Amino acid sequence: MDIKIIPGILEKDFEEIEKKVSAVSLYVDTIQIDLCDGKLVPNTTFSDPEPFKEIIKDKVFELHMMVSEPGGIVEDWIASGFKRIVGHIEGITEPMSFLHKVKELGVEVGLGIDFSTKLSTIEGYLDYLDFVLVMTVEAGYSGQVFKDQSLEKIRKLRQMRPNLDIEVDGGMNIETMLAAKDAGANLFVSTGYIFNGDVKENIEKLKSI
Repeated sequence: MDIKIIPGILEKDFEEIEKKVSAVSLYVDTIQIDLCDGKLVPNTTFSDPEPFKEIIKDKVFELHMMVSEPGGIVEDWIASGFKRIVGHIEGITEPMSFLHKVKELGVEVGLGIDFSTKLSTIEGYLDYLDFVLVMTVEAGYSGQVFKDQSLEKIRKLRQMRPNLDIEVDGGMNIETMLAAKDAGANLFVSTGYIFNGDVKENIEKLKSI
């Protein structure tokens, strides 16, 4: 399985998003943008897809949709250039409808599962997914501490689907990435660790694991 480091950006201000995208663009090929609506999770972020048309160029942008019923707005975000979409199972009434819609629009699709949500909630959809995002904290805020209990969920998922991309998000640093990798994850979203200090150095440290 390919190992990939993906910077995560959770911001309310587009200027901050632009700064962070610029800071990491030389060192990664995929960037995740967090979208929070204040409903599914208690936080809110910048929510206009239009400005992203100007900054999505040679990188793959992934949209982490921590929102209720993401199918209602996903088309506008894909039109702005996002190539990977993940919707949270907790906020989707009809998951198959959401998955088919995203697939029909020609981009990769995944389901996110929050820390406290059981793996069984997504089992019936695994054959339709390009990847699964396992939250190792409670969704909605960056800067949280990695929860070791999430490792068993990653192990079980890897046993169930040996060839599926498993992405993890929450409290990623050198130690926690190593633990998640050993459990079976291969895509690692890091927010606080990457942007706290020398971005290039921090990304290189994670890539070396």
